[in-house]
Amino acid sequence: MTKKQTKRQARAEALRRYENSCRTEADFAALAAMRDKLDSNRERRERGHEILCASHEVFGDGHANGAAIPPPLALPHWREAVRGDFIGTIFDNADEIWQVFGDWQVGRLVKGLTAKQRDALFRSAVRMCSSEEIAVCMGKTRRGVNKLLAAALGGLRRRLAAAIQERLDAGLPVTPEKRRFCERHATQNKTSGETPGE
Repeated sequence: MTKKQTKRQARAEALRRYENSCRTEADFAALAAMRDKLDSNRERRERGHEILCASHEVFGDGHANGAAIPPPLALPHWREAVRGDFIGTIFDNADEIWQVFGDWQVGRLVKGLTAKQRDALFRSAVRMCSSEEIAVCMGKTRRGVNKLLAAALGGLRRRLAAAIQERLDAGLPVTPEKRRFCERHATQNKTSGETPGE
């Protein structure tokens, strides 16, 4: 007999003795509370067992979480979907992500990237994948992914700086962040002597 079985038998015996010794209304109320607690624990264990069995049917025996519905609610896009906010879910792919940029100029530039550049940029910036993970997904080498990302970011920076400079030259309003970006980009070009991404 295992230690767990011995404990279970001892508890059952203690409960039986308590039932036999009940005399007052307060004793019976305490007994009912004990029985309710035992029932709720039993039901919780049964639910856990049912969920575990269902998870093995859905995911196979190798599923690590042991739940039919994995705990995705820890992820922001699942919480948004449960709230009824589907914008993030709809545009959660490399081809549509440009539509959720707050700045239309940046969104338009991202849309203008090649499909491979958009995919690599999406996986790197949104999915937070490493170069090795992106390389596996895209069938490239890590070095090839790094070159692809450098070309995409360099092209974005160059075209955005040119668009901001056009607005500055035309005397149109520009946000302080864009002004600083343009100045920093011009300084980097002077020090490096070449345009990034070319």
